[in-house]
Amino acid sequence: MTGIITAIATGTLVLFVAATIIAGAAQGIAISAATRGLLHGSTSTDRAPTFSVIYLISYSGATIPALIAGQLTNTFSLPQIALGYGALALVATVYTVAWPQPIQRGPDRFPTAKPAPNTSNPAAELSDRPNHAHLRRAPEARATSPKSGRSLLGQTGRHMK
Repeated sequence: MTGIITAIATGTLVLFVAATIIAGAAQGIAISAATRGLLHGSTSTDRAPTFSVIYLISYSGATIPALIAGQLTNTFSLPQIALGYGALALVATVYTVAWPQPIQRGPDRFPTAKPAPNTSNPAAELSDRPNHAHLRRAPEARATSPKSGRSLLGQTGRHMK
């Protein structure tokens, strides 16, 4: 960020391009690492909502400051706005480094998650599952007509003997 602010303040195009490339690479590494960290240990059904939140926050984090900067151009110059955003970024960095939040691991990580099944009583674990006994009948029992008792498999033409 310092390189971009310096480049804007001095009007150096080469420094601006170099600082922008470095900042873009750093941002790509950061979002990749954050995404991997958020998806670690998640199931495939949890990934879509997680990605939705990641993209919502990422795009909001890019859009809202750009809209604010656009409104500030009526009052401040571009170097002043860039310096202000640089100062905010520095404050956020100092806050993040000085007061890191502990990473929660284990069952308390997601308080709304379903509790682990009771492994001491296997019958209790099966009792909360839906009963699909009608699907476990023999194939020939499912493929017969309830009125005549004749096989329905031959009527489709696929299973004729």
